[in-house]
Amino acid sequence: MTIVVLGLSCSGKSTFSNKLGKLLNLEVFHLDSYYWESPWIVDKTFDINDFVEKENSIIDGNYFNYAFTERLDYCDCIIYIDCNIFVRIFRMIKRHITYCLTPKKKNAVSQKINFYFVFITIYKQIYLQPKILQYLKNNYHQKLVYIKNIRSIHLEDENV
Repeated sequence: MTIVVLGLSCSGKSTFSNKLGKLLNLEVFHLDSYYWESPWIVDKTFDINDFVEKENSIIDGNYFNYAFTERLDYCDCIIYIDCNIFVRIFRMIKRHITYCLTPKKKNAVSQKINFYFVFITIYKQIYLQPKILQYLKNNYHQKLVYIKNIRSIHLEDENV
């Protein structure tokens, strides 16, 4: 089984993917970990095709300009996580502070948060997300799982 997890930044994709991967015993690939060489510097060796046909895995990340439809066509399930804009901005600030205090972690958002970044986040929530959701509903409704409230999903299992 191959699962693609989508959602805007700080929507909870990585946390959800890690828990689901542990529960289903599937390897999790966080595309950010491969795309970013270091904060805000793209790894020139990144090849999305390495992730298009991953068997028994969870692919976490959007990357709409990189073989997006190919990944969606190949996967068995698409999970889209929606998240309130205020929660996302709070998580961005929290992530920024956390990664500034522990800079060993590699993350695209870790060293940069400013008004422009927050503006782009709001723009994506208002204008981009409805288009993405409509595209997914029109073309992949048979394998789309839409999560509006991530807190209502409990992937904890005492045996995991």
